[in-house]
Amino acid sequence: MVRIWILGTVIATAILLTMFSASMAHAQTEGGNATTVGDNCPPSGFDTDCVPEHADVQMRCVINNETIAKDCIPLSDEICDPQCLADQADLTLAGPVSIAALYPFDSEQDAVGKTTMAAMQLAVADFNNYLEDREAAWQLDIKSADTAANPVTALAQIQILDMQGIDLIVGSMTDSSLHNVKYYADEYSMLLVSCCSTSMNLAIADDSVFRLVPDDIHQITPLVKIFQDAGIEAIVPVWGGEPYGDILHDSLESTFKERGGFVYSGLRYNPETPGFDREADLLSEYVQEAVDAYGTERVAMVVVSFDRIDLLMQKASQHDVLGDVRWFGMQTYADSLTFTDPDALAFANQVSFTY
Repeated sequence: MVRIWILGTVIATAILLTMFSASMAHAQTEGGNATTVGDNCPPSGFDTDCVPEHADVQMRCVINNETIAKDCIPLSDEICDPQCLADQADLTLAGPVSIAALYPFDSEQDAVGKTTMAAMQLAVADFNNYLEDREAAWQLDIKSADTAANPVTALAQIQILDMQGIDLIVGSMTDSSLHNVKYYADEYSMLLVSCCSTSMNLAIADDSVFRLVPDDIHQITPLVKIFQDAGIEAIVPVWGGEPYGDILHDSLESTFKERGGFVYSGLRYNPETPGFDREADLLSEYVQEAVDAYGTERVAMVVVSFDRIDLLMQKASQHDVLGDVRWFGMQTYADSLTFTDPDALAFANQVSFTY
């Protein structure tokens, strides 16, 4: 239940962000009392050429006859030509503003999609009540689109949403799906708000994606701090040989060395390896070397991979030295199904696996 409400809070934040974007995109195109734009202003009227800072705050604060609501940032003649605001400045939207949830609803991850959709519906209902109390002339309307946890399907769905005139998307959840749809969104000026994407490769400035969590590289600093607090002076890394593992391993190595730690060469393995017999043998040799130099209490194993760690731990449990040192890992193991395996769970407890 706690997770559902936390998720609801996150989605509500995403909806507010999309609302502000919608306000800026639609306020000048509505009829009636909508703001008109002077002849000498840029075509967008309220873009940063006219109001360099706090544009969204100012637009929502300006009311009839160009007076300023309480606690608003005043418009300065020095930064905005008065002709940019002609007649009255009533920025009220009219009718529904549609957004869409792009999540898996029919796959092994459907529990996440259904929970997310339920949270979004609560958030939208709550916000629409707020709009009604304010006597607003518009409201949020939410639709859903099923990615089926498939990047190709996600792209097809976002194209359908675009044809329906919906350009504000809460999703996609996974890095792979988000990567496959972002270039379409970039080209057609859509906005994607992702709750959960963390890939360093998607940390691209000024693109169509707004992510609500930091990218994976930000795990490294607190992880190294944990090493220091635990008295770890040397680490033996093991990582998957793909972009996620390589980038995080390189960052971990450089950061820990900068803090005075020693990093052994460790083991880079093929993510498609069917088993870890040979890998576990090699790791036991590397860890024994580290233990001989630093002592058991000052050495740690660090795993940088996705949740195939159960296979590695099953093999590692057959080597005493691998069970004598502490193990650390990344956020990919949080809520992972890995530890439903009793042998992996027992070994994880033995080595105080921390991530």
